[in-house]
Amino acid sequence: MSTIPVILLAMLAADSVVQNSYAPRGQRPQNETTRPTSASADPVRPRVLLRPSDLPRLKARCGVERLDPAEQDPADPVTFASHAAEFHRLLRWVDAHVDLAMEDGALYLPAFAHLMTGAPGRPDKYTRCIERELTRRQPYVVDSDDVIAALDWCWDALEPQARRQAANELARAMEPLTANDSPLEHYLFHPRLCHVAAALALRDAFSEGSVERRRIDQTLRAAAAYFEATLPQYVAQLHGRAPATTLRPDFEADVVFAAELWHAAASEPYWPRLAPVMRDAADVYFWTDTTYPGHFGALVHDFGTRAATMPGEADSALARGVADVLARRTGSPIAAWYAQLSRAITADDSVAAMNGLLLRIIHDVPDQPVADRTEAPLARQLGDGWVLMRSDWRPGATVIAFDAGQPMWLARQHYDAGQFQILRKGRLALDSGDDVRLEAVPARRGAQGIGRKTGEFDLYAQATVAHNCMVICDPRDRLRWRGQDWPAVGNQRLIDGDWKQLSEPIESSQRQTGRLLAFETNAHYSYAAADLAKAYAVRTVLLYDRHLLFVGGRYLFVVDRVVTEKPDVGRTWMLHLPSRPRVDGADLDPEMRRLGVANDAGAWVYPQFKGWLSADGGQGRLFVRTLLPDARRWAIIGGPQKVEQVSAGPHRGRSYVGGGHDTFEYWLTPFSVSGGMNAWYRLGQPVDLGPAFGVGAGWGRLEVEPVEAAAESVIVNLLVPQDRDEPPPPEPEIRFDRGAGGGGEAGAAATGDAALTVRLPGRDVTYEVTLTPRGPEPGRVRVLEGQRVVFDRLLSRSVQENAAVPVRK
Repeated sequence: MSTIPVILLAMLAADSVVQNSYAPRGQRPQNETTRPTSASADPVRPRVLLRPSDLPRLKARCGVERLDPAEQDPADPVTFASHAAEFHRLLRWVDAHVDLAMEDGALYLPAFAHLMTGAPGRPDKYTRCIERELTRRQPYVVDSDDVIAALDWCWDALEPQARRQAANELARAMEPLTANDSPLEHYLFHPRLCHVAAALALRDAFSEGSVERRRIDQTLRAAAAYFEATLPQYVAQLHGRAPATTLRPDFEADVVFAAELWHAAASEPYWPRLAPVMRDAADVYFWTDTTYPGHFGALVHDFGTRAATMPGEADSALARGVADVLARRTGSPIAAWYAQLSRAITADDSVAAMNGLLLRIIHDVPDQPVADRTEAPLARQLGDGWVLMRSDWRPGATVIAFDAGQPMWLARQHYDAGQFQILRKGRLALDSGDDVRLEAVPARRGAQGIGRKTGEFDLYAQATVAHNCMVICDPRDRLRWRGQDWPAVGNQRLIDGDWKQLSEPIESSQRQTGRLLAFETNAHYSYAAADLAKAYAVRTVLLYDRHLLFVGGRYLFVVDRVVTEKPDVGRTWMLHLPSRPRVDGADLDPEMRRLGVANDAGAWVYPQFKGWLSADGGQGRLFVRTLLPDARRWAIIGGPQKVEQVSAGPHRGRSYVGGGHDTFEYWLTPFSVSGGMNAWYRLGQPVDLGPAFGVGAGWGRLEVEPVEAAAESVIVNLLVPQDRDEPPPPEPEIRFDRGAGGGGEAGAAATGDAALTVRLPGRDVTYEVTLTPRGPEPGRVRVLEGQRVVFDRLLSRSVQENAAVPVRK
């Protein structure tokens, strides 16, 4: 048997004879489920999130009582009144609200006030407030953690009847955790955590042998097993982050709450089990935060319409303090950076902010090393399939996110392995489409369609064609999904259901979509390569590698090498655009239009075009040109990007681009595939559109296809994100070196069996990039000052360790 269950069984046995209670007002009610004893301090309280041994340290920090020098912990020294200002601010808030009805999540505050200033077993205005709220808020539903903490922290000072009613209600609703309970399902998982907290608080509140006591014991035994095995496996395999951005804030808050519960409950510290992984949980925010005013710069992918920009943006009562807890428990300098940031931007008087203040008092570590953002490395591989790259650390910097093979944890994840997104003062390369599954429905006066027929917009939004991916169309495929045809041809391998088989690592399962082959970053470039063949049908795709090379903070090379079983398998490179593009500075040529009744929408075909395409997003602009293959075709599909507005409900007046059956914004197939249709939706009275809704609403896309049928193709595109008011990038100098396949420049360009060398001017230097996607080395980067080579390096063929983040105190 594991250590933690043994500890808890011993606790349960010891607690069976401890029945502490206190009834200071009149007679004890008949049939009371707790037996009153003396009013002396309960030796095993607090139990929920705090231990009795924490109280002297916290009272000293709050300036209430000085800490006995013998109780000082050299590893965690306490300075008297170090957090007195925060505590008095919290106390002022509680005193101003103690006689008012309190919102959900607020009971931590009067309970803590009593814990710090009250006397054991003696009621005060704070416990009277809690008694009132215990009765008013029954039944306790999803977020009852503050009720349970208040009940535990103030137990011996509460009126017995109120305490009894709360205990009965909590025990009646209690359900134990099971191995199938996933921390990715917040509205199911968080209540179970509350049940664990209630079981900890009520261990001795019911007589041994009673129905309630058996339920409590069962809940604690199940919790011991879950915390011992299941939760660490989830956190480790997820690398500390939820796979969909909309789930990430709740996941972080729930994992932190769970770990804090068990850390306080067990005799052995629990956080060391999770700290090595959760230490990096905030990295995704750090490397994607553009700090550009007015731009919602969160990384958005998969389903949902919410995406956090920093830790602590969940709805849970204690979410605002996530960064403080992570900083203390894991030592993360990045979490400490966000803890400092949250103090500057959450100085309001909301319950969430006050609970964040509470956790700061409990967990703040003075003089903890904080990340030095200005000197941090410019790229990070997150371990969960994502790689992040930056141009610099100034506001409005370019940010590139690359999915190098995220596993398919959930049924509603998107089939987008290999996708990339680009931000620079706006969204320049989009994750196309928005999640309207529950909003554009008849019950909310909305609608969704595929062409002229009713259909789910998810059939577009989930599909590979909606992302900056390679769409690979095998004419022999007929994809079906949940009993119906999948209209988006060329899709990646369809994977259904949620993953809960934690005994097998998801990385070695059939739900894996790729693997990171190489990663490195330095002062001149960031580079990542991924094997993405697993994302596609085995019988169709024999090899597919994608390389992203970001040079000089300005030039992004996207290199794709695809080998298919048969040469008639189509392959289309997709780039989703935020706005109507221009070709070499001119509007789309009506002579090139092949679909559409007017030039505001349709499909334009540019054969053998070798210039720049540009599109604007916010205050940024993206330039694109194709370098390989030499024989290629551009198809530009999109428009008219008509903006609709929500006409009624809580989101009245909010804008969106819903498309239509006769428009082209959300076209389901590559241009080269006949019979294409547009996905569309209409909103009537939506009720839950988060801040990330609308970031996938673009104009359309650029498609790049080889003209010649071949089993192997190499496609190279150069992308240049820059400010909108900057002049166009200079013409690159391009050279092809003859490869082993012969045929001179034209033959080498067609097959990719060559070295492609591109010279690009930088601010003070010239970059010379050589790409050899079919060679033993992927390429090299040289930096020249005039004719002098100042830097020369082959691109890595392995995944380099993340560089340490510089810190300051």
